[in-house]
Amino acid sequence: GPRGVEVSQKLLPKLDLYKQEPYKLANSDVVLPGFGLVDRGMVVRFVAPHSFTGENVVEFHLHSGRYLVERVLESLIAAGARQALPGEFSFRAILNGKISLFQAEAVNDLIHSKSDLAQDLAIRRMSGRQSERLSQLGESLRQLCAMAELGIDFMDQDDLRRGKQTLHK
Repeated sequence: GPRGVEVSQKLLPKLDLYKQEPYKLANSDVVLPGFGLVDRGMVVRFVAPHSFTGENVVEFHLHSGRYLVERVLESLIAAGARQALPGEFSFRAILNGKISLFQAEAVNDLIHSKSDLAQDLAIRRMSGRQSERLSQLGESLRQLCAMAELGIDFMDQDDLRRGKQTLHK
């Protein structure tokens, strides 16, 4: 979010995220307040609107397992961040026009896939081709409805243009 760099910077004393080139991984010491160095990881900064969510994002790439990740997450929360809710990144991407609802559902399907086939189908849906096709069909249906309404509303004028006379009582 808007404070991602500010909050992340508190754990990265040797790296100036404000000067770090966006979209490039940078090596950095990860230091937890009151504890010290916990990892020599990597960090990448994404700048709005060129991220998955369309917002500013800072990603940490850490060595180790769940314990270290939880400690870093706790420190980021203590510094002013909050943990994203399940599906929040996809929701924000929809709000910011980065993906469609169909693509967000495909992301969820990919996360929960349990077979190669399910994974392949989710990846295909994430491409956005399904959304594009449905948008095209929707536009065609809207045009068809508009033409039908036009025909109903101006039926008598159409007859007059063809030289037919209609009687109205």
